[in-house]
Amino acid sequence: MAKSERQQTIFNVGIMVICVVAFLNVLVPVFIKKPKSDTPFDQVTEKTLEGIDMTNYPSQDIQSVRRFFQLDPQHFDQIGFYRTNDAMSADELLIVQFSDPKSADQFKNSVEKRIQDQIDVYSGYAPEQEDTMKKAIIDIYQNYALYVSGPQADRIEQNFINAL
Repeated sequence: MAKSERQQTIFNVGIMVICVVAFLNVLVPVFIKKPKSDTPFDQVTEKTLEGIDMTNYPSQDIQSVRRFFQLDPQHFDQIGFYRTNDAMSADELLIVQFSDPKSADQFKNSVEKRIQDQIDVYSGYAPEQEDTMKKAIIDIYQNYALYVSGPQADRIEQNFINAL
């Protein structure tokens, strides 16, 4: 085999490997989804909040979900929203259950916008709160989603995962 033929073969194999990797990169996430949970909402909420100091997470009404996230509560089966009334605190917790996969996209988009808006608000004058929002957690399963920010976020997320 001549040198140029060998180089061409190596080049072709390299291109094929890149194409296969790119194809798998796009396709694999479509088929690997987090599982659907049959656990009742009340039980998921109870287990998620277990052992959590709720001082910074008092329960809020459905209108607050609409106000802070611009989410239509009718698109969700169940909603639990917890947020301090202190505007200088970035501690928030939102748990939703839904049936329609489009609701997951709405949740994700609205929460990401909320996080960015809060980062922008806190930027420059409340660096601790800005940092809290940068570390906010969004976790979406096929029929449940969680958004949490605050010092207990990691523990709340772990409780949420275990509850499902």
